[in-house]
Amino acid sequence: MSNQSRMLVALSALVIGAVLAAGCAGYNAPSTTPRPTVAPTPDTARVYFVKPGGSWGNAEGFVLLEDKVIGYLQNRQAFYIDVPAGEHTFMSVTSNADGIKATLVGGKTYYVRLFSTPGAMSILVGGSENMYMEPIAPGSENWDKRLEWVDGAKLMQMNPAKCEAWQNKYAAKNAERLASFKSGATQVKPLTPEMGE
Repeated sequence: MSNQSRMLVALSALVIGAVLAAGCAGYNAPSTTPRPTVAPTPDTARVYFVKPGGSWGNAEGFVLLEDKVIGYLQNRQAFYIDVPAGEHTFMSVTSNADGIKATLVGGKTYYVRLFSTPGAMSILVGGSENMYMEPIAPGSENWDKRLEWVDGAKLMQMNPAKCEAWQNKYAAKNAERLASFKSGATQVKPLTPEMGE
């Protein structure tokens, strides 16, 4: 192998390494904690957010509790959060925002599916997709799929530094979104106590 060929191979390896390293420093990473096997405590509720895939492209987006980032998902990824029992507002944010008003009972586990559709800019110029949230209710078509989706997804945890930087950058816009959901100006979907198990 000539010196020029060796140099090209070494340079290619450096470029590939840099690309892989940049990808590892994204908004989330595989969780180092296994999925819990015990129910949440009597004063907390557990909410799983899962993006099972099969929806438009590989839309990815943030999930917020009120105006704080709690997760970031792409296709075939999931995360969970334990929150105090009571009322909470969850939002998903991509090129759009979607909301859920949750009334959660302690000791129960709830499930929310995220899915994406092409946004207007995606259709026109190849921009981003819209992401939506769907509370999964017992007896619904997706209820029997919820555990399959969670088990088939990679359990993720957010990268706190990157998510906090995004949260700070869009704090004013997310506060507006939250106010719109809480005031009823923008419709939210209900996640009700009986939707937990």
